[in-house]
Amino acid sequence: MKKKSILVISHEFPPLGGGAGRSLQSLCDELYKRGYSFHLITEKPSGGQSAGYPFPITFVPCFRRSDFQTSFVSTAIFLVGALRAGIFKKKASIDFVFSNMAIPAGIAGAIIAAMHRLPHIVWHHGSDVHAGRSFGAPLIQKLMLKAIWKRSFANCFVSDSLLARARTYGSVPKTHIVPVAPVIKSCLLTNTAAGRLFLMLGRMEKVKNPLLLIEACVLLKKRGGMDRKILLVGDGNLYCLVQNRIAAYGLENAVSLQKNVPHDRVFELLSSAYALVLPSVIEGLNISMLEAALLGVPTIGSDVPGINDFVKHKSTGLLFRGNDPEGLAAQMQELDKDPGMRQTLGKNACEAAKRYTMQATCDKMENLFRGES
Repeated sequence: MKKKSILVISHEFPPLGGGAGRSLQSLCDELYKRGYSFHLITEKPSGGQSAGYPFPITFVPCFRRSDFQTSFVSTAIFLVGALRAGIFKKKASIDFVFSNMAIPAGIAGAIIAAMHRLPHIVWHHGSDVHAGRSFGAPLIQKLMLKAIWKRSFANCFVSDSLLARARTYGSVPKTHIVPVAPVIKSCLLTNTAAGRLFLMLGRMEKVKNPLLLIEACVLLKKRGGMDRKILLVGDGNLYCLVQNRIAAYGLENAVSLQKNVPHDRVFELLSSAYALVLPSVIEGLNISMLEAALLGVPTIGSDVPGINDFVKHKSTGLLFRGNDPEGLAAQMQELDKDPGMRQTLGKNACEAAKRYTMQATCDKMENLFRGES
């Protein structure tokens, strides 16, 4: 059976973006090995065009703030550029249109698919559905989502909780759960030693809630501190504010802040962590959490959708009530004092994460590309 040719649209693809981009890259790499052909439309990295991919890429210059931080202007520019590139793509060379995240890629994908009369698949990761808000997306985003869902061949969601959020907006047809899946270098999987620090890895944005971690660190300082230090890694609108809070509260000896690291250093950072800290307001299904788990690193996370889909309290990690600095500080302090608990949680998390495989994710996507909606 002849393999399909897929037009992939994504505003973020490594080296741009975070977990959603990394997940897409792994998916494309695996499906390419299975004989599928791709043409990718994505934003152009600030450092120039990436090399080394086995499939053609159309780069749209969007002038984003940084490789890990987009804006309304860069999103709008990408939408126009993606439409232009996709509309003039020869229909005969495409079998499917695949959008990674509904906004902005799904908007462009829906229009391109309609013009070429092609099936359209959308893979929803989180903020494209909940907009980074625990109470849901604004009205205009809900209306755009409903229009995309109605016309899609398949609407894929990374977790049950993300699909449940989408259904609060109305009916969502042709749904499938297709989780993100971590891909870890085999040499790192042998690491079992407890790391030296608590790590927060993610954008310095409201949805990731880095200021809550700083509040928890202030409480820990008042209680005498911890044996291990805390490292926050990421960039975004709150970076300078986080930096200023660390200095204002005199946390420099216990808390460090670092801007984003290249994708190939993410696993190195995770493997050096004692625990991953996720104080997020809401998630889709955090891939760093799954990557950490495969490395035997447990997560301390907010008890919110996208985290509690995987983290079960005192089984595969520790949970605290969302937006509660006291709760976060207590869980960090408890784990800091109990390396035995850390080892047990890390072992359990590793076993639980093994069911999230790229092979299973690709199998589900391949079924859809075969027309099995």
